[in-house]
Amino acid sequence: MKNTLQNWESKFDNKLNLSENDYKSILPLIEKDEKNFKKYISVDIPRTLSEEFTSKNPDFAKNFEEVLMVFCYSNNIGYISGISFIAKMILALTNDKVKTFILLRNIFENNHIKDIYANKIDNICNLFEDNFKKKIPELYEHFKGNNVDYKMYIISWLKTLFCFDFNDKICEILFKIFIIKNDFEVYINAILAVLTIYKKELLSKKGYELLSYILSLKNVEFEQFKERIKEFYDIDI
Repeated sequence: MKNTLQNWESKFDNKLNLSENDYKSILPLIEKDEKNFKKYISVDIPRTLSEEFTSKNPDFAKNFEEVLMVFCYSNNIGYISGISFIAKMILALTNDKVKTFILLRNIFENNHIKDIYANKIDNICNLFEDNFKKKIPELYEHFKGNNVDYKMYIISWLKTLFCFDFNDKICEILFKIFIIKNDFEVYINAILAVLTIYKKELLSKKGYELLSYILSLKNVEFEQFKERIKEFYDIDI
């Protein structure tokens, strides 16, 4: 898998057959911005790129905004908060506006991602619950006994593909596997891996304290995660 991850872009299936011409054809639309997407994107950019990062990487910030604008004008989704975190990760990986646009458009064709951004999350929660119950039964029963709602934490993690406050290396590894295998369940199993790392602490907490602790699980150490994810998903990072 290590060598495969290095060549992850070659495994990407551009099902929409998008090209540089598609990207360029949308540029006149973003200049007019009749739908006023820039207003919404400009709110999210400071949340996604720190002021320090933007000052040191002005070209990245400019390209980042352009990619988000082109994405919005190329589909029926428009702009929804959270997309910027995924776009930032892809642009950082590829350093290419067109590639970022093509990848972003294609991954938003994934049914699970579509459902998350359309707030149709029952199927995803059921998928997570089935895996949780089967693979970490003790922790599952503890969460159930404390009425911890999956929607309170898994959706915020999945909506940005772990890109919000999680270790950058973890986000990149998971994304590459997602692209190579075209399998969203890697993210479901990544959640289980994170919960297992902190299983002892989670079992010691109840009620609101338990939920608060779950919501704080963001700065996960990469080496710990690398060891745990192998227990739930057939990969060799």
